[in-house]
Amino acid sequence: MTVEAWFFYPLAVLTAASALGVVLARSPLHSALWLVVAFFFLSAIYILLGAHFVGILQIIVYAGAIMVLFLFVIMLLALSDADLAKRRVTAGKIVGGIFSLGVIALALKALGLRFEEGGRMVVDLGHGFRHIPASFGTVAAVAQKLFTEFPLQFEAVSLLLLVAMVGAVVVAKGRI
Repeated sequence: MTVEAWFFYPLAVLTAASALGVVLARSPLHSALWLVVAFFFLSAIYILLGAHFVGILQIIVYAGAIMVLFLFVIMLLALSDADLAKRRVTAGKIVGGIFSLGVIALALKALGLRFEEGGRMVVDLGHGFRHIPASFGTVAAVAQKLFTEFPLQFEAVSLLLLVAMVGAVVVAKGRI
C-alpha cells in the first residue's frame, strides 16, 4: 500500500462520516457544522491528490464564504425545537431515499468501478489512463487556462459579482 493510500482511505472514511453527520443531524446548525468538517476533509483529499489550488479554494470558498451564508440563513429562520420535532418519515422521503441509492448505483456502474487483484479499486473511463502533468492543480496552471482560454467568461463573472454587490448595497440602503 502506498503512502498516499495510507492518508487517502482514512480521509475518505472521515469525509463520508461527516457527510452522514450532515444528513443525520437533528439541528440545522449541527448539520451546517458537519458540512464544514466535510469540506475540510474534502480539501485535504484534493491536496493529497496534488491539486493544491483546488484544495485551498475549497476551504476559502466553501468552508468560508458559502458556510457563512448558510449560517446566516439558519439564524434568520430561527427554527424552534417544536418545528424540528415535526420531522416524520413520509412516503416521499422513502421514495427519495430509494431513488438516491439507485442514482449512486448507476453512477458507480457508469464509472466502470472494478477491483483489481489485491483489492485495489480502479475506475476505467474507457479511454485508458493518461499521465497527469506535474503542474496539474497549481495556481499557474489554473491561471494559464483561465486567462488564455476563458477571458470572456472570467470578465463576465466579475461583472456579475459587481452587479450583485451593487444590488446588495441598494437593497440594504433602505435598512441602514
